[in-house]
Amino acid sequence: MSVDRRRFLVGASGAVLALPWLDSLHNRAFAQSKPTPPKRLAIVYFSHGLVRTRWMPATTGALPATGPISELLSPLDDLRDHILVLSGLCNPARHIIEGDNHDMANTTILTNARPRSLAIAGGESIDQVAARMLVGRGMTPSALLPVAPGAFYTMFFSRTGDVVSPLTRFSDNPRRAAEALFGALPTEEGGDPAKPSLAQRLRESRSTMIDAVAENLRSVRGRLGAEDRQRLDAHAEHLHALSMRYQVGEAPEVACTQPDYAQIPSVEVALEQAGTRDHETAPAQIDNVVRAFSCDVTRVAAIHFNESEDPSFPWLFDGSRTDCRGSFATWHDMIHFGQPTGSDADAGVANLMVGQRFYIDQLAHLIRRLASTPDIDGTSSLLDNTLVLGMSDFGDEDHGSCNMPVLLAGLGSAIGPGRHLSFDGRTIGDLFGTVLELLGAPAGTTHGLTGPIEWDALENMELWTSSQRPDRYYNGALPI
Repeated sequence: MSVDRRRFLVGASGAVLALPWLDSLHNRAFAQSKPTPPKRLAIVYFSHGLVRTRWMPATTGALPATGPISELLSPLDDLRDHILVLSGLCNPARHIIEGDNHDMANTTILTNARPRSLAIAGGESIDQVAARMLVGRGMTPSALLPVAPGAFYTMFFSRTGDVVSPLTRFSDNPRRAAEALFGALPTEEGGDPAKPSLAQRLRESRSTMIDAVAENLRSVRGRLGAEDRQRLDAHAEHLHALSMRYQVGEAPEVACTQPDYAQIPSVEVALEQAGTRDHETAPAQIDNVVRAFSCDVTRVAAIHFNESEDPSFPWLFDGSRTDCRGSFATWHDMIHFGQPTGSDADAGVANLMVGQRFYIDQLAHLIRRLASTPDIDGTSSLLDNTLVLGMSDFGDEDHGSCNMPVLLAGLGSAIGPGRHLSFDGRTIGDLFGTVLELLGAPAGTTHGLTGPIEWDALENMELWTSSQRPDRYYNGALPI
C-alpha cells in the first residue's frame, strides 16, 4: 500500500499532527514523532573592528577553562563552551577597486564580491544566500534589524547589489520592527483594519492544517482494515477536538508568544544622533530576532550596529568622562589614532575598550537568549539549531583587511566550540563557504569570488604584508 507521508504529517510553527500507528502500513514511518527544528542563521555585524591586541585569545586551541577569554571577549566567558573564535581571516575583495577604505570594506565584507560602486554592493550578501536555503514559503525572507538609523545599508546587505527590499530591512525603532514582524494591535473603531496579530495568524494556520489532515484521513479510511479504521476514527475525534479548541481561541502551549508591544521600547533617533541609544534598541532588536525564530516568522536575521554614525556610548560613562572619544573629535578618529599600538599608555584606549566591549555584550545577550528559548521539539534550544555569526570589517586600527574578529556560536557540537583557531592566509570566502555548509549546503559550496587572487590588479596594497596574503579567494571550507 503506497501512502505519501507528506499528506499525513503537516506542521506549522512547531505543531505537528501525526497519524496513529496503523498495522496495514507495514512499519512505515507513520508513528507520532516530534517535529525536527529547522536550521537558522543570525548575524551580528559592527563596523571598525576591535582593538587587535585586546580581542584575540593569547593562544590557539582550547579556550582557557578559567579566567577571561581575552580582554574584549570577556562578556563571553560564561559561554565559552558555545563559541568558536576565528582569527587570521582576510578580505582581499575590498581591494578590487580603489576608494574610501571604509566604503570598500563595507561593500565586500558580507558579499565577497566586486562592488558596483563605493556605496553599492556587487552581489548577494551571505544572509540572502542562506535565506534561499532555509526560509520557507510565506515567511519573511530575512530580517535586517538595525540598531540605529543609517543611509547605506546596501553597502552591507544586498540581494543583487540593488537596494535592499523593504520586506527585508525593518525599522531601527524596535516597536515598529516588532509590529511589522508580528502584527499590529487592533485599531480603534473606525480606524484602518490592523494586520492580523501573530497569535491570530498561528491559530488560522493551525486550523487550516487540522482541516487538511482530517480530509486526508477521510480519503484513506476506506482502504483500511476494521482495526485500523477504529484507530483512525479515534484520531479523527482528537483532531475535531483540537479544531474546536482553536475556534474558541484555545491553543496548546508553544514557545512562540505574541509580543506585549507596550513593553517594547519605541525609540526614534535622528541620523545625527545615531549611536546614542543603542543600549535601548540593541537588546530589543535581539528580542525581536529570538521571537521571530521561535515563531518561525523567519530563519535568517541580522543585527546591524554602527554604519557611518559617530557613536559616543554616553550611557557607559560618568560626568568626568562623557563619552568614548576622549580628546578625539569622532569615533573614527578615536579608532584610528586613539589606539595605534593598543598600549595601556594610550590615554584613549580605556575609553575605546568600554565602547567596543558593548558590542560583545550584545552578542553575548543574543547567544544567551537563544540558549534559554526552547525550540519546537521541546528538548533542544534555539541556539542548538541556530548558527550565530559575529564579525566586523577591519582587523586593525589602520583599515587592515586581515585578522578580522570572527566568532561563531550555536549548532550544538557542529562548530567544535570552545576553541580559538587561526587561519592565516585564508579569506572570508572560506568562512562563508563553511557557514553555508554548516547550514546544509553541499560540500564545496562557494560564496562570491573564487579562484586565484590577481595581486597586481588590486589597489591600496601597502596595507598588506606578504605573510598575510592568501593565494585564492576561495580554497575550500575552513577545517573547523
